[in-house]
Amino acid sequence: MAVASGCLVVAERHSRLVRLDPRSGAQLWEQRVEDCWGTAVIAGERCLYLSQAGVLHCFDLDNGQRLWSTPGMSLRYHVSVSGSVVWLGGWRGYHPLMRVALADGRCLPPEPAAFAEAGPLAWPQPVHWRPEGGSATDAVLIAGGGLPKLLVARG
Repeated sequence: MAVASGCLVVAERHSRLVRLDPRSGAQLWEQRVEDCWGTAVIAGERCLYLSQAGVLHCFDLDNGQRLWSTPGMSLRYHVSVSGSVVWLGGWRGYHPLMRVALADGRCLPPEPAAFAEAGPLAWPQPVHWRPEGGSATDAVLIAGGGLPKLLVARG
C-alpha cells in the first residue's frame, strides 16, 4: 500500500494494483501486475510498484497509464525515490543497493564511492539534506548491513 495526500494505491486480488479515492473508496484506476506481494511507492505524479517477481513498474498516478516496466529486480524489496533516481534496496540485505532512472526505468551505474564500504544495503530512505554551508538537495539515507552508521548518497 502507498499513501500520499489525496492518494491511496493498493495491491490486491493476487494481480491488481488499484488507486482508490481515500474519502469515498471509489476505484480510480486499476492495472495488472505479477502479484500482490510487492512494494508500492508514490513519488510526485507517479506510482512505482516492485513486484515480488522482480519487475519494477511505473504508472501515471492520475490515470494509471503504465509508463515503463523494468524486469530483473528479483530479491529486492525496498523502494525509495530521490529526485530523478529510484533506489532499490536488497531484500534482507542479500543484494546491494541499485539505482534506476525514474524517467524511463533504465538501470543506472552504481556509485561505488558513496556506499562501497556498506556492503548489502536495505531500506533506502529519501531525505532533504542541507550540507553545512551548502544548499538543500534531495538525497537518500542508507544503512549498511555491516555498519552501525548511516551514509548519505545523493540521488
